[in-house]
Amino acid sequence: MKTVRVTVTEGGRSRVIEAAEGQRLYDVLRAHDVYLTAPCGGRGTCGKCAVLVDGRPEQSCRYHVRGDIAVTMPERRRAEILHQAGELRRVANDCGLAPDRSGKGLVSTIEGAQRAIPADPSRMYGIAVDIGTTTVVVYLEDLRTHATRDVESFLNPQARHGHDVISRIHFAMEQADGLGRLRDEIRFGISAASRALCERNGLDPSCICKAVIAGNNTMLHLFAGVDPSPIAAAPYTPRFTARQVLRGDEAGLAMNPAGVVVLLPSVSAYVGADITAGIASTDLRERDDHSLFVDIGTNGEMALGNRTQLCCCSTAAGPAFEGATIRCGTGGVAGAIAHYAEGALETIDDLPPIGICGSGVLDIAAELRRTGVIDAAGYMEKDFLVAPAAATGGVGDIVFAPSDAREVQLAAAAIYAGIRIMLKESGVAIEQVGRLYLAGGFGNYLRVSSAAAIGLLPQSLAARVVPVGNSAGSGARLALRSEQFAAEVTRVAERARYIELSMRQDFNEEYVMAMTLESRG
Repeated sequence: MKTVRVTVTEGGRSRVIEAAEGQRLYDVLRAHDVYLTAPCGGRGTCGKCAVLVDGRPEQSCRYHVRGDIAVTMPERRRAEILHQAGELRRVANDCGLAPDRSGKGLVSTIEGAQRAIPADPSRMYGIAVDIGTTTVVVYLEDLRTHATRDVESFLNPQARHGHDVISRIHFAMEQADGLGRLRDEIRFGISAASRALCERNGLDPSCICKAVIAGNNTMLHLFAGVDPSPIAAAPYTPRFTARQVLRGDEAGLAMNPAGVVVLLPSVSAYVGADITAGIASTDLRERDDHSLFVDIGTNGEMALGNRTQLCCCSTAAGPAFEGATIRCGTGGVAGAIAHYAEGALETIDDLPPIGICGSGVLDIAAELRRTGVIDAAGYMEKDFLVAPAAATGGVGDIVFAPSDAREVQLAAAAIYAGIRIMLKESGVAIEQVGRLYLAGGFGNYLRVSSAAAIGLLPQSLAARVVPVGNSAGSGARLALRSEQFAAEVTRVAERARYIELSMRQDFNEEYVMAMTLESRG
């Protein structure tokens, strides 16, 4: 088979790689670890894997290499990754590690990990990890002083294989050693973050004696190297939902080889440890009145409860609000349009706009609905110019398209319908909900008025919204510090009643009724 030369220029540096004639450029670049934005996983539906081939824009998943070519990769922008949350709850300082009898090493009393750990008791550290589908955050914790020392974050390297969990499950199933590659990518990323944290703080990785990991159930399966394929098809039964405990060397992390790695428990295939940890980090289960907990990421995961009951569900809503299914959509990176009102836009880091991230998508949809460009049925006649090419960061016109309005309409209806089903199942009226906790990056940055204006969130709860930021990270940090808190996360997972929406006729009815882009509830 004839081979050709592909010269790849990225960030001002060039290298030459070889490819088989006729091979897809997308596969060539991915095989050589060249980063591509490809929310659809190379299936040709998102249009976001464009590169310059000999100076001409080409969609890499549709371009087949026929001869020697020069490929220029688009500029990669720094991502705005949410680290912060509200003030952490007070928890007992019982991390499950203590000096041994000699005072020169450690002993673990953590269930499933009772063993000696050769480590200096005066330098006892841990990492709390929030593995998101898009971003990963790693916190360095001093387990003696109960304090967060540092934080490191990065884009999930698995995103090159698809923006959503289903794309990654398909990659694990269809590619040779796909599961192993996904496992190694996330472990390598976390290890690199752990080493960076240790270097900045004058520590050896052997000082990291405990790690606690939160994430959705697919991310936990991929980290553990466990087949996630049952999550992708009915009856959506994951290989595990209970807490998992590994050794540091088994988990392949840059930490003490004998250290303890805890994967927090999930409720179901689509309500993961990011939600159980997040719920436990709030006072939802300590209150008499009911509270809603909503995390709109790649999926919309929600819970409703109080001290006596807790139910939860998941809806497929996130891609629109993470830019994946929006024509000019992008992630929360420098230059992304984050807010829009009356023709004025705000971008992350005040840079020329390069696309629209989730909060900007929401604002634009609400503004166009207010001005009548989009009608209540979601109809929009033509593209709306958000920013002309002359004002953008070299990406041409940035528009909001009729198809984008439809994506927002579908996502908003799914979230609102899920909320309605939880209220119905719990026998709770909307007036009885005292708080609406909004979790995650999108929930932290969105304008509540925009969300209410298009029916994403109930209008009656707009004044009761409490942003809780990266609640999954907060829950992981608290579980790292306290085994009592970790037990509370387990109780949340065990006591939550999961509502499977896909099989319910009343969800379909609520979904159809919520399809109008208007304020309600």
